[in-house]
Amino acid sequence: MVNAAEDTGTVNSVGINRGLPDPMNDPVIKAILENATAMESLPDSIAAKADKNGNITASRFDAKTEAYLNNYISPANNLVKTMKNGGYTEDQITQFLNMNGYGWDPKTGASWKGTAPTPEEQKIINKIRGQDYSPYGAFSQTRSSSAIARDGRAGGATQSVNNENTFVGFNGYMNPGSMFVSSAGTFQHVVTTHVGKKTPSGQDDWTEAGVSNSMNDAYARYFTYDNDEGAWQFHGAAEVEWYKNYAIYVTSSSDSSGYIYNIWIDNNWVRSGHLKARQTGINNANEIWSLGTNWFDYDDINPAFQNENLYTTSGSVQWGDYPTTGTSLKSDPYGYVLKDHYMNSGTWKFYSWNV
Repeated sequence: MVNAAEDTGTVNSVGINRGLPDPMNDPVIKAILENATAMESLPDSIAAKADKNGNITASRFDAKTEAYLNNYISPANNLVKTMKNGGYTEDQITQFLNMNGYGWDPKTGASWKGTAPTPEEQKIINKIRGQDYSPYGAFSQTRSSSAIARDGRAGGATQSVNNENTFVGFNGYMNPGSMFVSSAGTFQHVVTTHVGKKTPSGQDDWTEAGVSNSMNDAYARYFTYDNDEGAWQFHGAAEVEWYKNYAIYVTSSSDSSGYIYNIWIDNNWVRSGHLKARQTGINNANEIWSLGTNWFDYDDINPAFQNENLYTTSGSVQWGDYPTTGTSLKSDPYGYVLKDHYMNSGTWKFYSWNV
């Protein structure tokens, strides 16, 4: 270890040789890493589980749950705060986070536990779901229009809340289906939930969590995305054809970048970031793309969302308790993807398929 009195040139776990100790010798940092898995998991009193058929052990929402979600700080953000207080530079913090499976945006403080796309993977993403992609408006507008005009077909279906000024997140269950892709059929398939809304100046502002599969991927993966903080992050191989829990909660805490949100997939924290507004729009979406004149692959198990709770600033409501959760349903204008919407265990089940 190098102390402040001398710089011997010794390089420790983050290449620090400027009078700062190896972070692994800091008991606070060591404790955060040792307890990271437990810190990332929602407590049993909040967590909810579902089996392949969607049989769900329900979560609950009470004052204790609300306080936990509002005050949650991830291991990644704990590490950043501790290392900043210890005098480490942004580069040193970034390197140490990366060594332990985390990432962050030094400009905003957003953080995640995941893996960014490789340059080649990003090219594939940009080919279909490029920079002009937007989750707002009719589905004919919710994909890279320039890419589609150049490359092929797009289809999709969405379920959206009508009221963007009440809800601060959701906790629900999604089965992405079989998500078949092939060189002659579906090139890319994304099943996801978007949370956010346009800013008063008309700019897009959203985050999302779901499952993505591409013809160029070895397997389907869990992913999150934020349109202005950290972009795409992958969170490991997805169990397709199984229901998993997805939750996004926008907290009451804010800073210069906006209101802080957290995302959990299968009850495990994967991302923190910011949204400009706390009350947001929410939609479930099934999105498919093909190249050229290729038609879409048929999925023998189709995407479905169900048993969803929508968070408000003072509790939660089930998606389906009208008129509180007035809902709009849309399919793409060409009939490539259809949808259904019916009651299941007191909440709506949103089901979509390819034709």
